[in-house]
Amino acid sequence: MEVNSKSLNVGILGKGGYTSEIIQRFVGKGRFGMCCGFNTHEHEDIIKLRTFDELEHASDCVLIFDPAYSDFEVISGILRLSKHVYLQYDGLLSSSEIRKLSELANEAGCIFQFGLKHRYLDLNIELFKLGLKPRIIESSRYSVYNEKSTHLSVIEDLMVPDIDMAITMANSRLKSVYATGVGVLYNDPDVVNARLEFYNGCIANFSASKIAQKEVHKIRFFQNSSFYDANYLSNKLRILKGEETNVIDEGSDKTFVYQKLVNPMEILEKELDSFYYCITIGADSHSGAQEVLNIRDVTDRIFDQLERNFKVK
Repeated sequence: MEVNSKSLNVGILGKGGYTSEIIQRFVGKGRFGMCCGFNTHEHEDIIKLRTFDELEHASDCVLIFDPAYSDFEVISGILRLSKHVYLQYDGLLSSSEIRKLSELANEAGCIFQFGLKHRYLDLNIELFKLGLKPRIIESSRYSVYNEKSTHLSVIEDLMVPDIDMAITMANSRLKSVYATGVGVLYNDPDVVNARLEFYNGCIANFSASKIAQKEVHKIRFFQNSSFYDANYLSNKLRILKGEETNVIDEGSDKTFVYQKLVNPMEILEKELDSFYYCITIGADSHSGAQEVLNIRDVTDRIFDQLERNFKVK
């Protein structure tokens, strides 16, 4: 559904995690007008620029897909020119830098959106709509052992999406964080357990591993009179309410099954749709700086706990 007929001139930095077909789709829908890029994909809809300065002055908004352009100096320079920014990768920014960039965006009246792709999964969109008030949250995220994946972080690569879902659904200030980890095969934690307690009484438990025998990714929400079980591998949400005690199978009308395969480009299209929507009607981003800072607050406290509890073998 088109929100209006406004067309945005778009600047693109880097190749990163997107395909030129995504840009072509937005041009075809009339949402993107002139598209220009610096060190990005070659495509007839993307004007190739010679300098970074040309990109800044030719666009209404800038899409940053490359970590090479994801640092504070580059982003702050763009925001000071009152350009809206979509940032796919925030790993090079500290929490204090994100706060400063958020302040710059607010002063300039710009949208500053982050690539929290998990928020745009059909399964999570459905969970957001349900208006849950859980008392207990349980997350299990296990990745199969791969000796080539020593760089995989149990916290940043596996736990972050579920941490975000938990703190969003709890909808309360965080009271305390407890965490511990062990290094079975690596010199950093490859199995981590964490517990979050919120001031409204909600408790969230997380279990994650990068040395499991099979893939598992589930998060469950328990509240008075109902239970919600989200399985991200099968893309299935099971709901049990009231006194119904039968096991809910795939044929049940209480089971919601979404597209079996999650296409990263379709998720990116939803992110850019949201970015466009926020710019054109002046809405707050669903994946803005505050959401990232909320996640960072939890992960920083988990890392702090692990530094005290984890001992290198």
